[in-house]
Amino acid sequence: MTTDYNSSRIKRALIVCDIQPDILPSLFTNSPSQREAFLHFVQSAVLAAISSPLPYDNSLVLFTGLQFPPRYEGLHPNHCLYGSLRRLNEKVGDEAAHWFMEGYSGSDIDASLLALLKKNDDDMNDKKYQIIYRNKGHLPPQTLIQTLQQHSSITDVTIIGAKASQSIQSTVQHIVEYCPSIDVSIVREAIGDDTIRRCDAILEYLLPLYARVVSLEEYVVATCGLERFSREMQQHQQLIEANEHVKYYVNCERGGHYSLFVHHLAHGGDDTSSCWQKYPRQKWYEDVMLSGKQYYCPLGKRVVDFCDEPAFSVISMFLKGRDCLDDKGKLVRIAKDFLPETYVIKGGGNNTNNGQDMIDKIQRTESSSGPWFVKETNKNGGRAVTVCQTAEDAIRLTSNNPKETYVIQRH
Repeated sequence: MTTDYNSSRIKRALIVCDIQPDILPSLFTNSPSQREAFLHFVQSAVLAAISSPLPYDNSLVLFTGLQFPPRYEGLHPNHCLYGSLRRLNEKVGDEAAHWFMEGYSGSDIDASLLALLKKNDDDMNDKKYQIIYRNKGHLPPQTLIQTLQQHSSITDVTIIGAKASQSIQSTVQHIVEYCPSIDVSIVREAIGDDTIRRCDAILEYLLPLYARVVSLEEYVVATCGLERFSREMQQHQQLIEANEHVKYYVNCERGGHYSLFVHHLAHGGDDTSSCWQKYPRQKWYEDVMLSGKQYYCPLGKRVVDFCDEPAFSVISMFLKGRDCLDDKGKLVRIAKDFLPETYVIKGGGNNTNNGQDMIDKIQRTESSSGPWFVKETNKNGGRAVTVCQTAEDAIRLTSNNPKETYVIQRH
């Protein structure tokens, strides 16, 4: 069954800017792994756009690109961005200088993105997407605005692609100017540019003046939902599988030594040479029975190379039974004979020793003078230790946070 994408029910559009073979090598020139990760996130956004549970809720996908006619006819030789292409072409001809030229594959839309659309629905005549080329410069053609205006029911447009400093910002500005009733957003992870610093600066300071900058997770939630996206990711795994030379890490908020490992993986002596890239995450579950803490997993419940949630990590940083070492309350149970007298106290003044009042026990059996060491049971390292002069000071410190459990020792 085909979908009528001219229907008045269309509410969303996704504009994918300049994902072309002639553009991609110029992105993130100092970090090839960042370039590969960026393309993966663009693919993920396109998949989310066409994966709504209700087909008529799928987004209209519009690809924009740069494509000049042969000999760069019509392009002014002094154009600040592309004039050099014509000047070079005048010397060596089309066969040697044909970047972004009609009839050459470098100006085509990236094949992996079109393959996603075809995989989702083999009927390519349902107007699932449209390609709009510009041939004068970096400003979007009026055809783009006309297409959006023809679909008068579109209320939300999301923009992804390259480059933040050129096509992305000009497209955003044109839509805001000529379609003021449309809400415009940008997916942070799916925006690329020549360098990471330039891309980050434009995302932080320029684009928010005109549009909302959202995360890939927020876009997935708004289009198809997290659970459906997870199923679609598995179904289309062969089409959007990440490059084997890129390694992904995710902070799932499980704690431990994750931050130390990631620092060395992502900054292995040279910030620009690391193959490790941050992967988006999504909410997984909340521990409502105990701490109320929110836990996360990789976006789409994908198994990544390294994260602090063993169920989603190829590399594990936890050894079986390690919790008896990480949790200082459990450590007391197996190493009591090798430790100073240790008291486990629930924050807020409540005790955890079979109903015995631990506070009174400390005051009965120990001298009040210190020093007394106080530490949350789930913390590691000397920086997590607070030193108090008296037992009363230590007990008072534990009452500040009723959600935590503490160990207290006199030294």
